[in-house]
Amino acid sequence: MNALLPALAPLWLLGGGVLLLMLAVSIRRRAWVAQLLTALTLGLALWLASVAAVDGAHPLLVIDPITRLAWQVLLATALGLLSLLAVRPSDGPPAEEALMLLLLATLGACALAAASHWATVFLGVELVSVAAFGLVAYSAAGAGRQRLPLEAGIKYLVTSAAASATLAMGLALVYAATGSLQLLVPGPLDGLAAVGMALVLGGVAVKLSLAPLHWWTADVYQGAPMAATAMLATLAKAGLLVVVLRLGTQTGAATLAGGLAFLAMASMVLGNVLALRSPKVKRVLAYSSIAHLGYVLAAVAVLPAGTGWAADAVLFYLPAYLATTVLAFAALWLVGDKPAVDETDLRRLFWHRPWVAAALGLALLSLAGVPLTSGFVAKFAVLSAAVTAGAWWLTLGVVLGSALGLYYYLRLVFAMTQSNANPPKAPSTAWWPVVGCLASALAVLGLGVAPGPLLTVIEFATQALVR
Repeated sequence: MNALLPALAPLWLLGGGVLLLMLAVSIRRRAWVAQLLTALTLGLALWLASVAAVDGAHPLLVIDPITRLAWQVLLATALGLLSLLAVRPSDGPPAEEALMLLLLATLGACALAAASHWATVFLGVELVSVAAFGLVAYSAAGAGRQRLPLEAGIKYLVTSAAASATLAMGLALVYAATGSLQLLVPGPLDGLAAVGMALVLGGVAVKLSLAPLHWWTADVYQGAPMAATAMLATLAKAGLLVVVLRLGTQTGAATLAGGLAFLAMASMVLGNVLALRSPKVKRVLAYSSIAHLGYVLAAVAVLPAGTGWAADAVLFYLPAYLATTVLAFAALWLVGDKPAVDETDLRRLFWHRPWVAAALGLALLSLAGVPLTSGFVAKFAVLSAAVTAGAWWLTLGVVLGSALGLYYYLRLVFAMTQSNANPPKAPSTAWWPVVGCLASALAVLGLGVAPGPLLTVIEFATQALVR
C-alpha cells in the first residue's frame, strides 16, 4: 500500500481541499477565497493525475491508465461545474458550501473510477449522493417562495436511499454466495449470486437513471438549480460508468450481457420518446441523458463479445458527453437559472445574444451527433462496436434513437431563431459561466475535429483491462 500512496495523490488532495475549505469558511466568509481554493484544488489534482505514471493495485483500489484517464476527465468536468457553482444567486445562500459539496462529489466520483472492491464502490456512490442531496436543494434556503429545489431534493434523497439499500442488499447476497466482495462477476450466476447481481444492477440502474428505473430523473432535473442539474448529469454518473465498464470486461460478464442490453435498449427508446413530448428544456435534457446512457451501455453490453473497440467507445463517450453536457447547462444558465425553462424562453436568443445561442446550439448539435462535434465521433464509435459484435438490435436502437434525438434537438435550435413578443432578458454579468462555456465549446469542437490523440491514449489505456 505504501508504494501506492503517491499514485493516490489526487484523492488525498481532494480530501484535504474539502477540509481546508471548511476551515477557511469557518474563520471568515470570502467568496473569492473559496473559489480560489476550489480552483487550485481541482487544478492541482488534475495536474497530478496527468503527470503521475505510477501503477499499482490494492484489494480496495486499482491505479492503472484507465483510472488516471478517468480522473483527468472527472477533474476537468468538475472545473467546468465550478464555473456554475461559483456564482451566488441574488436571493440564495452563499456559494462556499456548494463548492465544498462539489469537491466531495468529485472525490466520490474519482474513488469510483479507481474501485476494485464493492466496498469502495458503495463508499464512492454514497459520497456522490450525499453531496448531490445538498446541491439539489441548496437554493431552497434563500429561495423564498420557490419550493421546487426542496421538493427535488427530497425526491432524490428518497430515491437514492432506496437504490443504495437495494445495492447493499445485493452485495450482501453476492458475498453470501461467493465469500468475496472483489469487483468481479461471480460465475456461474445461480441461486443467491444471481439474485444478488440482479439487485446490484437494479441499484446501479436507479443511480444512472436507466429505463425503466428512470422515474425520478425529469422531476429532479427540473426542480434543481442549473448547476446541481449539471452535476447530476455528469459527475454523479461518470464514475459509476467506469465501474460498469470494469464489470463488463470480466471473464464472467457474458452472464450480464442480456440484462445490460435490455437496460440499454429500454433507455434508448424511452429516453428519446419521452423527450419528444416535453416542451421544458431541462426535462428534454433529462430524458436525453437517459438515452445517452443507453448508448454507452450498448457498448458495454457487447464487451463480452471480445470487440476491443467497445471499451474504446465507452471511454471516448465519457469526455465527449461530459463536455457537451457542461456546455449545454452553462449556456442555459446564461439564458436563465429557473426550473421552468421552456422553448419560449429561447425565442429571439439568436438575434439578441448570438454567442449564447451559438454555445447552446453547439451543445444541442453535439448531443444530436452532428459531424464535426464530439457527439458524432462518440456515437460513431458506439455504432462501430455494436456492428462489429453483430448486436443488430442494439445497432437499430442507436440509429433510431439518434434519428429521434435529431428532431427534438433541432426543434430547440429552431426555437432560438423564432420571434417572441416578450422583450429579451438582460444579459448576465457573471463571467464564471462564460469561461465554462468557452472551455467546454473548445473541448466539444476539438474532440469532434481531431479525436485522434484522445483515441490513441484510450487505446493504450484499454490494454490494462482484463479480457
